[in-house]
Amino acid sequence: MVQTKRAKSKVSGTPIAKQARLTDSFRQVKRADAKSKKDGKKSTEEIERAVSQELPFSSADKEQEDSEEVDSQNELSYTTTAVPSESESLPEPEVHPPLNLKDKSYVSYLNTVRELDIADSIHQKGLSTVEKILKHFDLTDTYGPTVGMTRLQRWNRADKLGLNPPDLVFQILNTNEGRNQTKLKQGYLYGQL
Repeated sequence: MVQTKRAKSKVSGTPIAKQARLTDSFRQVKRADAKSKKDGKKSTEEIERAVSQELPFSSADKEQEDSEEVDSQNELSYTTTAVPSESESLPEPEVHPPLNLKDKSYVSYLNTVRELDIADSIHQKGLSTVEKILKHFDLTDTYGPTVGMTRLQRWNRADKLGLNPPDLVFQILNTNEGRNQTKLKQGYLYGQL
């Protein structure tokens, strides 16, 4: 199929066929506006709508206008939020349980992990049991790269890939502290790379 170039106006850069339609529609609106002032019947908006429906289009012009409308919609996209009526209720915010630092399952999991390790853990002074578990999760390469994402994002990605990340880590990260405290939320190397 051979594509032809459309003649464009030297002044505005819009296709001449489109300019002609705009000029014609402008004239029709002016005429209708003058007539409505005489008769006092229709508003200008109604006339513009009627005129835009009556103008003949070629299919190529219609496609070009559609693509221009899509481009303008992409440039000027505004986010609107619906305000619920009085009968509708707002969705309840997610409530996460508090982190129990004295949970014995954390200690037993950490002991199991340490038995599997080849060497003793280093740089563990001053860390709680939960932080040690999360650090072990960060430094285990089985679950994929850790840089550039939160621990929960990494856990979710590993789960989607079928890498079986530890459920205990998910439970820790899904607590109130795991969601809000940076030292638990972000990986061990956060801020260092």
